[in-house]
Amino acid sequence: MPNFTITREIVNGDSVGCTGFQTNQLEGDMATINTPGSVLDGDIVWYIDANPGYIVDVSYFDIPNTQPTPVAQSTGYKTREDDGSHLGLPFGVNGVVFEQINSTRIKFTIFLHPSTTHGITGPVFVMPSGNVNMNIPIEGCARLFSEPVHFRFSAPESEGVELTTKIAESYEDVLVENGSSGSETISGDLPEGDDKVEDRKIVEYTVEIKDGYEFVSTPTLSVNTSDYSSSAIIVKDDSGKITSTTFKITKTI
Repeated sequence: MPNFTITREIVNGDSVGCTGFQTNQLEGDMATINTPGSVLDGDIVWYIDANPGYIVDVSYFDIPNTQPTPVAQSTGYKTREDDGSHLGLPFGVNGVVFEQINSTRIKFTIFLHPSTTHGITGPVFVMPSGNVNMNIPIEGCARLFSEPVHFRFSAPESEGVELTTKIAESYEDVLVENGSSGSETISGDLPEGDDKVEDRKIVEYTVEIKDGYEFVSTPTLSVNTSDYSSSAIIVKDDSGKITSTTFKITKTI
């Protein structure tokens, strides 16, 4: 399963056939670019959309037997032209461009016309007398969405304090705790679909006093990264003294 779908952008004036990928053209129709109401699009747009739970990235996709055009390539932007083998792009296609729209969508533009902007050269496509079939072999895949987690607790040792960590039940199968009391590291990847967890709590960190001891001040926890936030639940005894503080660590959306 590719875990993505490809659809074509239909613009005003397009006369499509049985599917959105077919266009009805007359002999002699000439490809033009960015011309409203043009008879034959010179820049046909397809969209590569990830299925729910997956992401797509320009770096995940390519076309065999092609090479970059002379323009600068960058993250989220990739151009391709035939590498001279005549096996990469079909007759009539001068070049293609991959552009990242967001994590679940790539804009894929097919040029039947030269484009200075993208370094694409070649003749303007003119519709011949017979049907033309263009097959573009896009290779690639969508990937499961995951969000990395790496959080480290560091606390000074104290014989009168007990420190415990508890990974949220929703993430027990994907997050791992390593280290010893007071210096634990929580790491792993949150899978797509974790938005079903109401508050994205990943772990609870509890500071509890032992018998015969008391806190001289309220325990605090400092989060030094914007990727996480914390809230505290304080427990007191009948005399009003703090017996424990539990910090709930939440992954920021």
